Amino acid sequence: MKNKFLIALLIAASIAGCKKDNKEPPKSILQGTVYIDGTKEAVGVASNRVQLEIWQSGYALFQKIPVYIAQDGTFSANLFDGQYKLVRLGGAPWSANTDTILVNLKGSATVDVPVKPYFKTSNDNFTFNAADTSITATFSVSRIDPAKNADRVSIHLGLTSFVDGVANQLPLPTANSDKAPASDYLTAATTFKIYLNSARYPGTSTAELRRQLDLAVSKGYLFARVGVRTAGVTERFYSQVKQINLK
Repeated sequence: MKNKFLIALLIAASIAGCKKDNKEPPKSILQGTVYIDGTKEAVGVASNRVQLEIWQSGYALFQKIPVYIAQDGTFSANLFDGQYKLVRLGGAPWSANTDTILVNLKGSATVDVPVKPYFKTSNDNFTFNAADTSITATFSVSRIDPAKNADRVSIHLGLTSFVDGVANQLPLPTANSDKAPASDYLTAATTFKIYLNSARYPGTSTAELRRQLDLAVSKGYLFARVGVRTAGVTERFYSQVKQINLK
């Protein structure tokens, strides 16, 4: 009898497990864009670094659903239909906001999320000079939070359309691509000049840099964006990615 009882329990557990495994995955889509409050301009961030949180109440397990913001400020999540709370987290290149955004999801929903960055970039322009194989970048930095100061401005070049200052960029020496802002950075344009010739960067390990620069020149294009970092904040605010033609 004991063995029969154990077998019955195992069969029941197996059936329950099969039912659980056969549960339909979530098919409803919540999507949107994180934008600068008051402008509807999408933010620029590093890929898979800055998060939003989604919460759904009314269940035994009240757990967060993390949603990463894409580099162009968009986000998307597959969820079940229901009512959700969307939360903006700290640690981003914008000021904290504890207000929640209520979302009623049925099939699909689009939600735009306003934020107030500490700083933003604008008027970014990239010019390629074939004579010396250089890229000159100019851009403006605007302060949105008067209580904050910027401590770094930067340019980031990549072989693909995914570009940021974390892992997706050419290994340029920091001294050439990342610097403290000039004293007049809020009133005058910031300028970088980057050479696509590894010989221009003496004293550094250039094997990988040479390989990537040579590949970029042979392909005939690069992708670029600029960034600004707020003092005391890890994540940078970036411009949107642009393609630079090298021919």
